[in-house]
Amino acid sequence: MSEQKPLCILYLGNDPDLTQWFKQRLEPARYRVDIAHDGEEGLAMWDPARYDVMAIEQALPVYDGLEVIRRMASRGPLPPILLIADNEPAAAEAMRLGASDYLVRQAGDESWNVLPAMIERLLYQRRLTHEKETALKALQESEARYRGLFDSVPVGLYRITPEGYILDVNLPIVEMLGYPNRESLLSLTIEEYLNLEDRRRFQSVMQREGMVRHFEMQMRCRDGTIIWVETNARAVQDAEGRVLYYEGSVEDITARKQVEEALRRRNRELALLNLVGQELGSTLDLDQVLNTVLSEVRRLMGVIAATVWLVDRETGELVCRQNTGPHASILRGWRLAPGQGIAGWVAQYGESLNISDTRTDPRHFKRVDKTTGVELRSILAVPLKVKHDVIGVLQVVDSTVNRFDTADLTLLESLAASSAIAIENARLYEQAQQEIAERRRAEEALRQRTIELQARNEELDAFAHTVAHDLKGVVARLMGYSMVLEEDYVTMSPEEVQEYLRMIGRDSRRISNIIDELLLLARVPMQEVQSAPLDMGAVVTEALERVGDMAKENSAIVTLPETWPVALGYGPWIQEVWINYISNAIKYGGQPPRVELGATVQEDGYVRFWVRDNGEGIAPEAQSRLFTPFTRLNQINTKGYGLGLSIVQRIVEKLHGQVGVESTLGQGSVFSFTLPAVSPAAFPQTTIPDLINQLP
Repeated sequence: MSEQKPLCILYLGNDPDLTQWFKQRLEPARYRVDIAHDGEEGLAMWDPARYDVMAIEQALPVYDGLEVIRRMASRGPLPPILLIADNEPAAAEAMRLGASDYLVRQAGDESWNVLPAMIERLLYQRRLTHEKETALKALQESEARYRGLFDSVPVGLYRITPEGYILDVNLPIVEMLGYPNRESLLSLTIEEYLNLEDRRRFQSVMQREGMVRHFEMQMRCRDGTIIWVETNARAVQDAEGRVLYYEGSVEDITARKQVEEALRRRNRELALLNLVGQELGSTLDLDQVLNTVLSEVRRLMGVIAATVWLVDRETGELVCRQNTGPHASILRGWRLAPGQGIAGWVAQYGESLNISDTRTDPRHFKRVDKTTGVELRSILAVPLKVKHDVIGVLQVVDSTVNRFDTADLTLLESLAASSAIAIENARLYEQAQQEIAERRRAEEALRQRTIELQARNEELDAFAHTVAHDLKGVVARLMGYSMVLEEDYVTMSPEEVQEYLRMIGRDSRRISNIIDELLLLARVPMQEVQSAPLDMGAVVTEALERVGDMAKENSAIVTLPETWPVALGYGPWIQEVWINYISNAIKYGGQPPRVELGATVQEDGYVRFWVRDNGEGIAPEAQSRLFTPFTRLNQINTKGYGLGLSIVQRIVEKLHGQVGVESTLGQGSVFSFTLPAVSPAAFPQTTIPDLINQLP
């Protein structure tokens, strides 16, 4: 193996001691040092092919160190130069002129020891610079080769960002889209060259699979024309998996798509004729027949709308029986006088018409355009004939001129011929079905009325039973209190009289409450209220005030949460719900009653409000009938909760919630109801406390 060539240093120095020291220190470390004793000699000796670095003392005969650097700079790029300066200003000037490094010379200083290391660093920097230049040159050559190959392939190649900005394209794409150069294409926004729906589909596949294969989409050329292309692409990612860009190929498939479309159209025409034939032979439902025909015609021909007009045999008018397209529901049922409009003319004369531009034809009925706001420019209409009688018109329309050709007319006439007889048969069948349906509707109306009357009678019976059950005991007590007062008033003490009056007042209020509950139960289904965010704390507070006497009499202990979630509801009704639940919990709770109120926000967007008692609990077979209108639990061998739960159910369901009960014998019960929750996201500019403060 050959020995490595020593690195060569040209030293320009006039100090014999320093020169000798420099040579002795560096030559053993595989450096070769040549000496020049003045600036002129050093400039003459310098050969970039021979020397790797130059070390210069500032104080030199003929040309000093700074002048040597100036003259070297005038020749071209400077080599690595180390200046041994006499002072800092000279060192600064040397660096300004392009020196690579410097060492300020000081008497008796041992800093000369760093000279070898400084030379080593300069040589290392020179090697790095050389390697960088070599790599850059190789990269430029590679880029040139890549660009030549990139532009010479016969298909389009591209790189785009995930946002759709073009990073690079080759010349075939530039030519494909009709742009003068690559730069004009790179400046486009995504909307200018790509269908946004296609881009959305492209992004969806790319994000899911990291590549697309044989993906077809539309691109817009510079002149506005649309071409079909097929692309294959992949996502290029960095080491962390982030997508840097998409790269792929694209091929113009417009000609292929046109051929495919022509074949598809012919196949659709044949399929349509076959489908219509099958439909017409398999059904007598006129609307089904017409809807199938018109939907397929509109899809196949790509028109704005398709219509079937049928002749009213009594008036001779044309009636729009079925229509597909914009404002179909508005046009359906329209009538044209005999001979009115294009369809009227076709029905009157029994001949087909192909109107290439309605603006030039006075027969066009312009009221349709005014009503729909869409100007119809082309109309193709053919008569529907049974034997020699015209029973209607099959018509297609579009907003562009010269829309229909001979092939379209032939297709429509073929459809009309096969449809007319089926339409006539379907009309006859429809008439018969209408008569049958009218009889059935009358019978069904009578049956429904009978069911309603039965249900109302049953509810009235239950109502009467409830009123009798709830009021009988109270009225009997009132009568008893009254008779006692009437017979014994003279002999009774004032305290006894006061107690009887108090009991009379209590039962009178009970009667009033029962009547109010009945009225509320009847009113809830019919009354419409506006739901709003509820301050549930205030609603519960008012409810507790209304049951305060009951709670006090029973020494009830009521526990409330610190905060309430916000839900949608109607405050007066929800207060009634709480009153019913709380009063039942007190009435049927333990001794003393312990009543806990709370709320839970559910994942389904509702808030579940609940009341827990410490009563005896309710048997499972009784729970299912708790909320039945006018049903009391004592009818099923359990202490009654009265009419209130029926009211609760009607109120909560009216407010789009649900009621519920959870109970275990011997462990108490939890009665609940749900309401739609109010999310802070629904009020982005308002906090929940602010929302509560705004409540009326």
